[in-house]
Amino acid sequence: MMKKVILSLLIIIFLVSCQDGEKYSEIVVKDNQIEFDGIYYDVQSVLEMTYEYNVKDQVAKTVLKFNDETSTSEFYYDNDLLVEEKRISPHMTNHVYYEYDDGRKVKQTFVSDAGNLITEFEYEEDKRKITFYDTDGSISHYNEGFVDEDGNIIDFVSYDKNDVQSSHTVNTFEENLMIRSVSETVDGTSFKSYYEYDKFGNKTFAYRVRFSEDILMYLDFYEYEYKKDLIVHMKKYRVQSVIEENQIRSYWD
Repeated sequence: MMKKVILSLLIIIFLVSCQDGEKYSEIVVKDNQIEFDGIYYDVQSVLEMTYEYNVKDQVAKTVLKFNDETSTSEFYYDNDLLVEEKRISPHMTNHVYYEYDDGRKVKQTFVSDAGNLITEFEYEEDKRKITFYDTDGSISHYNEGFVDEDGNIIDFVSYDKNDVQSSHTVNTFEENLMIRSVSETVDGTSFKSYYEYDKFGNKTFAYRVRFSEDILMYLDFYEYEYKKDLIVHMKKYRVQSVIEENQIRSYWD
């Protein structure tokens, strides 16, 4: 719910690099609210992640805290390629296995008690295809698109299992970081996204708007702690609210 309040006390949380104390941005929080464009919005959720690394500075373990639950992921590598991820939650343990061809990921298998979900990746010059399968082995949906010279997917179309188009998405990258994304579904719903990053290339701010019967805004604010240039702790604040058309920021003009 969107609320306007008068603040008598502000708690200012700075997003700081522990390496050199550089400030990237700031979040103003009071009574579980965040100020954005002069309006105070309720924080819908807070997600926290801690990171551990192996001797090669690859992520070896993460601990996620969300909605009063804690889950852990463990990562295993072969020839510096991620080959297995073990996800442990209070209710279940799942595994994700990765397969490669000439260093490029060609298959991902999510294994759970409910069955296996397979994703396949195809490469052809500047074209890419990603196919998603249901637990019974049939195609669920797939994406086809184009990449830039650095391999970033800049334009793709999503199709359902019957080869019917469901959406079209265009992404804009700067220095290999996605800055903007615009997607439109066949039913007329559209999504626009904008992202900001710190000097390590980690996301600090995400602004997403869904255009349908109502205009729904999603905001993500990120707080990091670093050891050298490696993240040791991340905290993400999520805000969402229905807004008016005149409140939309002009990131896509």
